[in-house]
Amino acid sequence: YVALQEIQPLLLSLMDIPTVQLIVVSHHPEIIDLMAKDYGYVLAREGDLGPVHVKRWQAPHGTMLPASELVARGDVDGGA
Repeated sequence: YVALQEIQPLLLSLMDIPTVQLIVVSHHPEIIDLMAKDYGYVLAREGDLGPVHVKRWQAPHGTMLPASELVARGDVDGGA
């Protein structure tokens, strides 16, 4: 576990460096809202078995809700 106040400054500083690659998995609403639009990916599997597909996060067209609220409501299919 890493608290938001511990990880958020690091993420903000790393977002300014284009050559850095980092994978962050978080369920924290502020991190989701901060990163989903520009850096978010969705891991999805159809059914219980089979391969996991990776897609860029994309909010449904016309939505005004933040990414964290869409995740909370179960719309995590990448906007497809």
